[in-house]
Amino acid sequence: MKTMSMIHEVGLNKLSSLITQNIKQKIIKRKDSKEDNLKEVKVNNTKEKLTDQKFKLICICFGYIINTFLYFLFVYISDLIFTHCIFTLSKITNKNYYDNSIVNSIKHFSILFIWYNYLSGGFDGDPFFHFFKNKMKLINKGKK
Repeated sequence: MKTMSMIHEVGLNKLSSLITQNIKQKIIKRKDSKEDNLKEVKVNNTKEKLTDQKFKLICICFGYIINTFLYFLFVYISDLIFTHCIFTLSKITNKNYYDNSIVNSIKHFSILFIWYNYLSGGFDGDPFFHFFKNKMKLINKGKK
């Protein structure tokens, strides 16, 4: 004679086995779809992909070279401008702000702030980041 708790346990066991089977079927379907996608990718021409990858690599190298040059040029020119302004302010107020570490810290902070917010487009100081991410799809290409 089966009690109510035994019937309930059997029902739970059947339900859990059905859930497990459904999960296994979903996993098998995912694996099959991934294998199908891999088969489709293997059909593509590899020479074109290799040429495209080399072109992207060359663009990255030139982008970072240009970016580094522009960054240091901007820092150098803006440092000269801020230094001239501080020197002029020191002459007007008859105080020596030129060697003050707080003034120099504010000067360098403002230079980097201008570079980050207005010249690099907010991409961690790299104006070519948006080019690599949006145009060439080199960054975050695995996430969809």
